[in-house]
Amino acid sequence: MARITISGVSMDPLVQSAELASASLVSEEGSQSDYLLVQATHVPTAGERQQMAELGVVVHEYVPESTYLCGYRSSDLEALRALPFVAWADVYLTGFKIAPSLRSSRLRPAMATLAHPLESTEPGTHTVDVVLHDDIDAAVPQGTGHTLKITLVWTDPPGTALQNDLDLIVRADGREHHGNMGTEGGFDRVNNVEQVSWEGVPPGDAEVVVRAHRITQFAQPYALAWRIS
Repeated sequence: MARITISGVSMDPLVQSAELASASLVSEEGSQSDYLLVQATHVPTAGERQQMAELGVVVHEYVPESTYLCGYRSSDLEALRALPFVAWADVYLTGFKIAPSLRSSRLRPAMATLAHPLESTEPGTHTVDVVLHDDIDAAVPQGTGHTLKITLVWTDPPGTALQNDLDLIVRADGREHHGNMGTEGGFDRVNNVEQVSWEGVPPGDAEVVVRAHRITQFAQPYALAWRIS
C-alpha cells in the first residue's frame, strides 16, 4: 500500500507488518485509544463510509496516503479489519503524538520511535509557551429555551496531526459541556475548531474556559465567539 507519515515518523503498515508485530505494535483490540488509523484500498464510497459508521467509526481527517484518522469508542477491531476495503486498521500509536521539536536530534528507526516513544525525547527540560487567558462569563437571560453557542478556533502549527491542542469547556448550574463532545465526557483531540451548542442552557452566568491540553511549540493565540438565542 503506502507509507503513513505523522509528526515526522513514517511506516508502511503492510510492508512492515512483521516488524510491527515484533515490536508489539499490533493491537488485538481498541480500548487503549479513542482514535484509529484506517488505511483503505481505495477512497471509501458513501456506502462504505456508512458501513464504518455502523461499527462506530467516525472519520475525522485524511492522513496521506490512503489513510484516515478516525474516532472510535469501541474495543472490537476485528469487524472493522474484516471490511473488504480496509487494508489495515489499528489504534493511533503514542509515538505519532510526540512533536518533532520534542524528540531527540539523534536519528532513530521509526519502529523504535513508535515502540518506545519516550526514549525518543531529548533528555533535559523542554520549555514551551502557553498563553493563559482569564475565564469568560456569558450572562444567560432568565427564562427557558435559550441556546448558548460558543465556538473556539485557532491556527495550528504545521503537522499531520494536531500540534497545539486547546480545550473548550462551558459550565453552568453545576453541569459541564466540552467542545465537539457535548455532555459525553472526554475532549476532542483532533480538531482545531471546537464548538459547544447548549440548548436549554440554565439562566445566569455560564463560565467559558479555554484550557491548553498540549502546546508543542510557540504561544497559541485563538479566537472565541459566542451567541445566546
